[in-house]
Amino acid sequence: MPSNTALTVGPKIDYVLVETFNQYTFRPVKVILAKNLVGKQFGKGFFASNEPSDFENFKEGDKNIPYQILSEFKGADLVGIRYEQLMPLALPYQNPENAFRVISGDFVTTEDGTGIVHCANFWCR
Repeated sequence: MPSNTALTVGPKIDYVLVETFNQYTFRPVKVILAKNLVGKQFGKGFFASNEPSDFENFKEGDKNIPYQILSEFKGADLVGIRYEQLMPLALPYQNPENAFRVISGDFVTTEDGTGIVHCANFWCR
């Protein structure tokens, strides 16, 4: 993970912003993933809800975790966005100012995972 310096999205893929809770820390979190992978990522142990009370009343130890889709957009809309480095151990040797951005890639698929690919420095040039 320390060598990952970019996130790659498919420019024509539909993505969503999802509000939920981290299943390990139980803290509120918002995540982005490919729209057609929501069912795989938020399957067992999660339930779709638009009820504010499900989010207000959620607490650690609850059997199921609520989630809701807040917005939808194409991967092309994410290109250029900067993100916080996951493991702030070191910066890339060359062009560190260009690291930790979302880039576009036609190789990204939605067959599994999140539809977002971590990219190491040598891949992202």
